[in-house]
Amino acid sequence: MIRLEGHFHPGFQTSSLVSLPNPATIAAQTKTMPPGRAAIQWWRYSNSLFYPDPLSGPAAPAPAFPLPWDTNAVNAVTAEWNNWLQQFKNAGGRLDVLVGDCERWGMFSSWSLTNAQIQRIASDTRANQPYYSSPALTKLLDGTNVSMVKSFTQTTDYAKWDCAMGTLTAAAMKKSVWDPAAALFPGLRGSNYAGMQTTTNPAFDLNGHPILANNIVGTAASPVAYGEMEHIATAWFIDPSDSTKLSKTGTKKLDRTPWNAFLLDVQKGRACKRNAPNIPLQPWIAFQGWRGRIAGFVPYPSDLRYHDEMVRHFALLGTEVFLYWNPESNGVDSDINWTETERTAGATRLNGVLADLNSRLDGVVFAAATTEPLRLDSVVVTSGAQRRDGKWIWRTTVSPEVRRLRNLTTNAVVSLDATGVGRWDVTDTSTAPRYAVDTTPVSLVTGTGSSTP
Repeated sequence: MIRLEGHFHPGFQTSSLVSLPNPATIAAQTKTMPPGRAAIQWWRYSNSLFYPDPLSGPAAPAPAFPLPWDTNAVNAVTAEWNNWLQQFKNAGGRLDVLVGDCERWGMFSSWSLTNAQIQRIASDTRANQPYYSSPALTKLLDGTNVSMVKSFTQTTDYAKWDCAMGTLTAAAMKKSVWDPAAALFPGLRGSNYAGMQTTTNPAFDLNGHPILANNIVGTAASPVAYGEMEHIATAWFIDPSDSTKLSKTGTKKLDRTPWNAFLLDVQKGRACKRNAPNIPLQPWIAFQGWRGRIAGFVPYPSDLRYHDEMVRHFALLGTEVFLYWNPESNGVDSDINWTETERTAGATRLNGVLADLNSRLDGVVFAAATTEPLRLDSVVVTSGAQRRDGKWIWRTTVSPEVRRLRNLTTNAVVSLDATGVGRWDVTDTSTAPRYAVDTTPVSLVTGTGSSTP
């Protein structure tokens, strides 16, 4: 993937900030990429939107009352980007996948705003008007008690507010970045970081809150499967009445373990496919050794097998592109402190998992079979999908204490594969294999079962 470098700040002109990569140079690079894989990340515009215009400088403090309607910045980005794209295409550039990492819209989330700022946005006259492809904010907030948005423990109005802000700001990204590119490159695929359509029965974020979202930019959902577990591990319990949900009361919490990180990440992917089964996935996944912004809040490093398993289950949900966050250590961010050797080892490990998946799945799966919510007290998880050859392929993953499984249909005891935490099955129908943990003493086990590659 080619990253479109630089920083574009509408209203602030400095050569070091606004210099554009040469379109002919980038075009030449895309010509060497395999068919369907000419990809660009629009990093240059990640921080261009959602500040007042004109911007006084690149380090200007956030305004006292930030507002999401930023037509001046949208117009400026559209003009520069569209002109560059035209030159890029004229030079023979190819563009198959366009990826965004615009997280700036989070400044309008319920966590970032004060009550006064929320009321200022809700009372703005533009709240009554559609904003590009988005309905008016008042319509997005229908049924939301704005005065209760900051009352996180009493209502879910905060989640509805966040969903509305995501939809509104995604419209600006579509208008300024996605639409010009899609017009010039028919068949373009792409997404933006954390863009999802999960308005019904959603998954949970790293703090245990429901991810109500309708903010897809492009053609794919892009859930973030980093395995982060912050307050979800301390402030919530597994709901005693419905173990697919969380509750403020109960007896069993979700400890920070690789298995629980796996469950929560796969839950996000399943929520995307439940809500929008025909929209493919382009999830963000992190370097396997990343321990989190706060060390220890990402459990995967203590058992990398569950990071591998997360990737396998996402593939079975219809992932067409994995977006792998594996940056170089910059000496500034304390959480990005791995060596180049470790970084290369992570990429090599992921390539091995993906190569195995491609050989088993023959590319992107035809249809995902398992989108129901996961029980958060599960010790066995099976995901499956239909391949292009019409067969159905299944991956069963178990928690680390499980050693063997019993097939509930045949009653045969079956073994795990070389990973020690999972097995593959292939069937002729969409009926998933049903497994339970086998507790038979090892000396009494006579059947080992088989796993079809």
